[in-house]
Amino acid sequence: TRVSELHSSNKFELIYDGLFYGIGQASQRAIALICLPFFIQYINPSDYGVVGLLSSLSIFLIPIFSLGLNFSTGVCYFNSKKKSRTDVISSALFISLISAGIFLIGTIFFIDELSRLFFSTLEYKLHTLVAFITIFFSILCIPIQLYQQYMKQSAPFLIFALLSSFFSVIVSLLAIVLMGYGALGLLIGAMVGQIFLFLLLIFSNYKLFSFTS
Repeated sequence: TRVSELHSSNKFELIYDGLFYGIGQASQRAIALICLPFFIQYINPSDYGVVGLLSSLSIFLIPIFSLGLNFSTGVCYFNSKKKSRTDVISSALFISLISAGIFLIGTIFFIDELSRLFFSTLEYKLHTLVAFITIFFSILCIPIQLYQQYMKQSAPFLIFALLSSFFSVIVSLLAIVLMGYGALGLLIGAMVGQIFLFLLLIFSNYKLFSFTS
């Protein structure tokens, strides 16, 4: 009986955590989709192609520059002794910082070439830079979000995701409606939201992420 109760408890916990993580991961896209009919009134429809291309690039670039840490971190974490597990996350964050830093430096130095490559013009150079800065912070968030999942911090995971999503929408609203930035405002909102998420993750776990022994 105790074994069956334990299995039932584990199943419930799995469903509960999975629901929170799923909602957290989907929240930013869902909120952006809900706001889309409003934003489209202030953005040139042709510029949505720019946002769509840059969003597609993020899907391609994040797995490359995160160096497969989504998979390798979990293996190293659970194969380590409990006292050493936070060191695994610290190392993953350090590796992410180096990889993302190389990515960002390369972006800054070759931003003109990248803009011409993607759009055949320098008109969207700032759009590209903002989108790639968002990718930079997305990569840095991965190890800490993995730690939240390993520690079963499903509630903070969801709260942080929702807060960053709403913050992103507010900034997008200000940039698009009040400042008239158009599609660039949408990208700025996404960037600021991702930076805000990174700061939330770091400040809530600052004691765990030390690069010195």
